[in-house]
Amino acid sequence: MPVHPLRRVAAALLLGAALLAPLPGCQSPASETPVVRYVGDDRYPMSKATADGDYALYDKDEKKELKTVTLAVGDALGFRHEGKFVIAVAGHDEIKLAPGSYVWKRE
Repeated sequence: MPVHPLRRVAAALLLGAALLAPLPGCQSPASETPVVRYVGDDRYPMSKATADGDYALYDKDEKKELKTVTLAVGDALGFRHEGKFVIAVAGHDEIKLAPGSYVWKRE
């Protein structure tokens, strides 16, 4: 018995949608979640990693990745100051940065 042409179109559309759907665990840079943000004022936020995984440090425009670190839940994550410098903190790592705005994102 022949298949109706509309059924073939519907099946093709469903298959195409399934192939284009994002896969679990795959994220683009735009979907990374800001975790701790330093905006260049006198407050230096400190927090803790909320999940095991990779965290990336970005500049103020969030376009240039400066460093990526792997942290465990509860590891230190944030910013502090040392003289005129901003210090990005991730676990036991510290990165000395020029004054400016920065953000840690969970990848």
